[in-house]
Amino acid sequence: MVRYLDTKSDNRGVLASMNQILPYIHHNLENKRDLLDINIGLNDMPNNKLGWKRPREEFELLLLKLSS
Repeated sequence: MVRYLDTKSDNRGVLASMNQILPYIHHNLENKRDLLDINIGLNDMPNNKLGWKRPREEFELLLLKLSS
């Protein structure tokens, strides 16, 4: 059973994003997946807070902008 985060927060978007990824983490931990694989999966998972873009791709774009 997945327990969702129950906390006080001023930023509901961040809390919602955390609750979106929690079932993914629990499922993979139950199936004994490696933490590195879970991390890679999280970075390839579309995120509502990022406008349904993938964190890895957004980070790569940020690095390109900074290096230009």
